[in-house]
Amino acid sequence: MRDWNIYLDVDNDTMSDYATLAIDGRYATLTPKDDFRRIILAGLPKSASLYLETLIATTFNLHRHQIGYDHRGGTVYYPRVLAMPLIQRDMLAHCHADATRLLPMIRPLGLKVIALTRDLFDVIVSRRDMLLKDKRVEGVTDRALAHFRELEEREQYDFVMDVFLAEYVAFIASWWEEAQAGSEDVLHITFEEMMTDRKALMQRLGRELDLPFDDTVYEIASGTFQRVNFNKGVAGRGAALSAAQRQRIHDAASRYGLPREAYERS
Repeated sequence: MRDWNIYLDVDNDTMSDYATLAIDGRYATLTPKDDFRRIILAGLPKSASLYLETLIATTFNLHRHQIGYDHRGGTVYYPRVLAMPLIQRDMLAHCHADATRLLPMIRPLGLKVIALTRDLFDVIVSRRDMLLKDKRVEGVTDRALAHFRELEEREQYDFVMDVFLAEYVAFIASWWEEAQAGSEDVLHITFEEMMTDRKALMQRLGRELDLPFDDTVYEIASGTFQRVNFNKGVAGRGAALSAAQRQRIHDAASRYGLPREAYERS
């Protein structure tokens, strides 16, 4: 808890209790006693979640709180999550965690979640783009990345599905189940909704999360669009996949019993 320059006004006995729970593999229960908004954006990779994090934080004047392990957005670092109810300010955190990993951790802390998903076929195409451009990719060795870049385009899509498809389907399936359950602490949005009308989405978030929306502030915030790691930002890119590759995605989704509307929007 006292790493990464987070210094909290927590007594040693309480800190010891948190440590004991962590050692036992249990999560702490800590209900905030104030009215600050503490929100986690859980985004499917390649759904423009970093851009959306910037837009939300700037539009609503939220402190951006890092919860990814080693300053990354994927693996959640629990001490950073546990710190959120103890910090006295409105804040937004970002991660790529699925519901089965994230919710047991944060529900005892009274945090809200925005779950962001995207058409899965488009995600596969976007991931290929990033593998071609990025020098280092989390979860892919340098040798594998070099091999990927020697492949033909069709084979590159197969490579992406070999490495990432199971993770992406599990993410979508976990948050889809929460949507069907009607969980009140999770707000569901889509990449397509964001790209169709970003302002309308921000207004919706403001209403549902009780955050004040201001047109002038939003117009300034929307200028961050060009300053964040953003790829194409269009829907329908999954058309580049072959019929066999699309069927492979359908087959993977069927393992979770997912209806097409959960992962196909183009």
